[in-house]
Amino acid sequence: MFNTKISTLPSGIRVATEADSGKYCTVGVAINSGPRYEINYPLGTTHMIEKLAFSSTQNYGREDVLKIMEDYGALIDCQSTRDTFLYAASCRTDGIDEIISVISDTVLRPGFYPEEIETTKHVIAYENDFHARNPECEPLLLDYIHTAAYQGNTLGLSRYCRTQDVEQITRNHLFSYISQYHDPSRMVVAGVGIDHETLVTLVDKYFNPTNAAWKMDPSLLLSHLPPIDKSVAQYTGGEYRCVRDLSKMGYGPRDYPNLAHFVLGFESVGLNHPDFVAFCVLNTLMGGGGSFSAGGPGKGMFSRLYTDVLHQ
Repeated sequence: MFNTKISTLPSGIRVATEADSGKYCTVGVAINSGPRYEINYPLGTTHMIEKLAFSSTQNYGREDVLKIMEDYGALIDCQSTRDTFLYAASCRTDGIDEIISVISDTVLRPGFYPEEIETTKHVIAYENDFHARNPECEPLLLDYIHTAAYQGNTLGLSRYCRTQDVEQITRNHLFSYISQYHDPSRMVVAGVGIDHETLVTLVDKYFNPTNAAWKMDPSLLLSHLPPIDKSVAQYTGGEYRCVRDLSKMGYGPRDYPNLAHFVLGFESVGLNHPDFVAFCVLNTLMGGGGSFSAGGPGKGMFSRLYTDVLHQ
């Protein structure tokens, strides 16, 4: 079904491609990085790095990045989970050289200029206020359940930078973090719709760790780098409660209803566990969903969770 080609470069970066026809291609960089590794840094460091993605770099201003996107009909994105960063782009195949150059600069040679950091701090504060006032609280619930399940370690560290913590994060913290955790040995560059040898050549050309910003200017780093976190996630269990009166937080003329939201979680298994597929099947069997949804009313109403739990 798949004919994925994989190569490992001398720098340690792994390159994977999948052939596809057409005039467009997609390429992404997945990095073993995220808030689970923040224990030796101000909490929220990776959240700020994510927000600063595809801003100015050492070789491209923000306007330059936008111009390249426009020239090649490109879409770019940066997302992070607790243990993975993903920088990705889709573009016309004739623009892949410049797009790879932009992605590599974003990963290895970002600007993190003071004015952009200040703007990002305001963005984070605004988003925190939005989450606090938003009656649709699923993102926070997912964050809280991890806090309860892995208290104070690895996967229990929040994905979100708290407003009161944002001023602790400096430019040196940002560069120091990526110098340690955005190392080539932690990266996979994958492409669909691009020739394997072409992508290998471009990655070898642009993802040169010796040209990383902190290699060219060590003053960007903290004077003493903290140890790299190699902790293993420890499931602890527990509970997390957040009491809030939503009736006094609406922006409009009507108050939000005072509703209770809760998540109940159990320890599961990892990808390489022999019971992983069984857990996926169980998840599908249980089902889920709301009685009202954008795709039409009633999605999930006949799932086992809905009929055997919510109706009882």
